[in-house]
Amino acid sequence: MIRKLKSTYTMNSLKIKSFILIIIVGCTVSTMAQTSEESGFQKQYGITAQVGGGFCRYPIFQEGVTPGFGLGVGMSYDFHHLWRVLAGIRYEGFFGNQNGIGMNSLQFPCEMEFHVHHFYVRGGALFGIALNTPTAANAKEILHVGGTIGLGGYIPITSNDQIEIGLHGAIIEGFEHVYHDNSYNWSHEIPRYNIMLNVGYTHRF
Repeated sequence: MIRKLKSTYTMNSLKIKSFILIIIVGCTVSTMAQTSEESGFQKQYGITAQVGGGFCRYPIFQEGVTPGFGLGVGMSYDFHHLWRVLAGIRYEGFFGNQNGIGMNSLQFPCEMEFHVHHFYVRGGALFGIALNTPTAANAKEILHVGGTIGLGGYIPITSNDQIEIGLHGAIIEGFEHVYHDNSYNWSHEIPRYNIMLNVGYTHRF
């Protein structure tokens, strides 16, 4: 009986030790792989030129969606092998609706990106300055703020150059000057959202 108990204890002890050994080896391999990937990482800056087209949904128009386009340039900084921060300047123009009202603006987005291999997801905030954007007969948008989200991927060309293709969206809250009672007053608009398919070229250095 004692021998049987000792045998059972020995087997259980071996199983526990084997299990612990497997965990240790797995953690070591995982750490070595991560360390290897991080050790080959170098902090980099990048410049990007981008163009795209898409649609804007503006409830105040009450006419479905309005087509438009965008183009811009930006800079990025890779501070980790999985993370980068991006900022830039972008022009977006959406064509007039049936009443001839269009939207044109300069936007300044600032975003954070998480990427794995050649795929990325990013999000952030933007500030925009409206360019001749009437919202009514007696009102004109002056500026806007909003949030962004994007999903896409990179196609490597060389070790420092790549093409970026992504679907990017934004929800925007505009602020306007309203002429009423012989004076201009500030007012905020109904939030709008847009989505664009963007294609860009990035060089890293």
